[in-house]
Amino acid sequence: MAKRFFYLCTGVLCLAMAVSIGFTSARAQIGGPLYFAGVGGASAAVVGRTLIVLTNAAPSPAPFPVPVPGTSDIVSVLVYNAGYMPPATTVVLANGDTYHWSGAVAAWELVGSLSGTTQARSTSWGEVKARYR
Repeated sequence: MAKRFFYLCTGVLCLAMAVSIGFTSARAQIGGPLYFAGVGGASAAVVGRTLIVLTNAAPSPAPFPVPVPGTSDIVSVLVYNAGYMPPATTVVLANGDTYHWSGAVAAWELVGSLSGTTQARSTSWGEVKARYR
């Protein structure tokens, strides 16, 4: 009986360790290019933090000379003014930070953040019960 209990405890311990390790390391397997559509005859792909643009003016892909700043994932890219290399581009990160690259300045400029706080009024349990009676 003690032997079965030992095997049961060991199995539960191994399962708990596998679940805790698996959930944290599964995110590292996400990767590859993410493709986005642009306006004005341009399209863009993001590989890592590097933005690669393909325009009608330059049919070969051209990577941006400076990687996109920040650590959040890039969720949206807008490419316009496709006549310039690299063209004017706006990038939105997952945390809401918005960066802009203009043709005149050879650097990413932080425009602002789209994220904001939502005001929430805390209610007591009595108020919640009274509302639904």
